[in-house]
Amino acid sequence: MQCVCVISPKLDEITDFVLYQLHSGATINEITGAYDKTPKKEIITIVDKHEYRKLMDYVRKVDPKAFVTVYSVNEIRYQPKV
Repeated sequence: MQCVCVISPKLDEITDFVLYQLHSGATINEITGAYDKTPKKEIITIVDKHEYRKLMDYVRKVDPKAFVTVYSVNEIRYQPKV
């Protein structure tokens, strides 16, 4: 599993892709860039290897300049929605 964090002006499109194409959950955080103090938003999602490839292909297509960080996830604890 991978935790993928994306900062992009195309965040709404990327969020829709995560929610409605990958059928995955996500968190959106309000952030501030340290360099220019500009307020921005960041989406964070956890995906498996198959979803990761789809997400990265989509982000490259929609916004090749998006800032993306990826972390390996060893364990997830959550309450599934009923």
